[in-house]
Amino acid sequence: MTEVRHVALVASVVVLLLACGSLEGPRALGPTPSATALKLPQPIPQPITRTAPASQVAWLWTYAGQTRSLIAVDPIGMLVAHFEDSVLTGKTGYWRSADGASVFLASSSDVASYSALDGKLRRTYSKPAGRS
Repeated sequence: MTEVRHVALVASVVVLLLACGSLEGPRALGPTPSATALKLPQPIPQPITRTAPASQVAWLWTYAGQTRSLIAVDPIGMLVAHFEDSVLTGKTGYWRSADGASVFLASSSDVASYSALDGKLRRTYSKPAGRS
């Protein structure tokens, strides 16, 4: 009689687990999306408006521990400019010109303009004396 109770108990546990879905494995929450719902919209084609060689150079920040660098990489992957942390110390900002041809580094006393193509200093704009 005890053996029949154990079989009945095991059978009822199995029925309960099947009813709860525990023996089916993990299930998705909610309905399964259709194949059309998974497609992303196609991007809108945009013309390339900045065609100057300097505008095609990517400028990125890199970090090695506490040391930062600002590097420029041309479209074929060549490193064309590298500003080390010693050059960047004391700088308060970094900007790129609207046409992509220049990179600007600002400090509390001046703004320096560099070629975005090769990182060469073009011009420094000093803050007028007596201005805060």
